[in-house]
Amino acid sequence: SPLFWGFSVDWHLFLAFLLKRFSKEYALSVYRYARKYSFFLEKPLEAIRMLHEFPDGKRRNVLAALSNLCKYLGCYEDWRRLLHNGGIKWCIEDSSRHFIHRLTANSLKSIFKWIRLVKRRVPELSLFVDFTALTGLRFVEAVSSWNLIIRLSCEKRLSEYYDEDLKILKHYEFSHIFIRKGKKVFISFIQPAIVYEISGKETLTEPKIQRKLQKKGLSLKFGELREMWASIMTRYLTEAEIDALQGRIGSSIFMQHYFNPVLIMDLQQRVLRGQMELMLSLIHI
Repeated sequence: SPLFWGFSVDWHLFLAFLLKRFSKEYALSVYRYARKYSFFLEKPLEAIRMLHEFPDGKRRNVLAALSNLCKYLGCYEDWRRLLHNGGIKWCIEDSSRHFIHRLTANSLKSIFKWIRLVKRRVPELSLFVDFTALTGLRFVEAVSSWNLIIRLSCEKRLSEYYDEDLKILKHYEFSHIFIRKGKKVFISFIQPAIVYEISGKETLTEPKIQRKLQKKGLSLKFGELREMWASIMTRYLTEAEIDALQGRIGSSIFMQHYFNPVLIMDLQQRVLRGQMELMLSLIHI
């Protein structure tokens, strides 16, 4: 095995280390990048030069992989100092330029075209696509929520997860699924009719969905569905509220400031108005 600052890497143990912390898909991605670019830790000057030349997306992936590898090896502080001294940042592109690009990319038109193709070519995924679009969940979270609705409904325990009065999926009640180390989600607002329609469907897996789409020549654009949700919700919610509902804040902050009985109904009503706009768009695709 190669040596990194005197450490020998057992790649099987490193993969096990990743699988304990991340989803299988993300862990394997980190593992592949770490193996491919592990030589950076032996050649710091070459590493700094190449990292400066990488596009932002690739740089983030390589940095994430090598940072996790260094945590596993116990040399993370050395790695951080190397990046700092080399002037390496995770994302060089400034946020204003990225925002302008997003505004001019006509992304809503593109994602609605993708939804239309999925509904036409893979109609059995229509409801799942609607559910993901209406909740703004990450792909992994949407699959987990979909399957949990079906399982609990079969067990006559759906009320443990779905509050019909508040129209809330209580992800926080199943923290082992939805409140992960890196990514989390606490609640989602959704109308009862959709939840009860899901309860009569079959369970799904990420690979199964991917195969169905690939068979029809379609790519996965669930990340763009999530971005579409956030874009449309800016007409009804503040940026902080969108961050809260998409899980970009801490658990204590969410429970203290957003899951307030006095405020939750106002938040619910505004989210449902945004969902109504989305629903009308989805119906007329």
